[in-house]
Amino acid sequence: MTITGYLTGEEVEIRMLALAVGGTPSAYSPTVSILVGEDDPAAPSSIDNEALRAEDGVGHAALAAIII
Repeated sequence: MTITGYLTGEEVEIRMLALAVGGTPSAYSPTVSILVGEDDPAAPSSIDNEALRAEDGVGHAALAAIII
């Protein structure tokens, strides 16, 4: 699920409810505090330009990357 309007590291209090097939709501859950993005994986590091090689020609193109 994605909810917009919050920044990474921002503390948010949430609670949930369920809806029956007919639309009847349940009681709300207890309030839970979370930090937005706390479980996000680390951003990948940039690729060194020396580790890339590109070749092109009539009817083809190739890109190679050395990943360590």
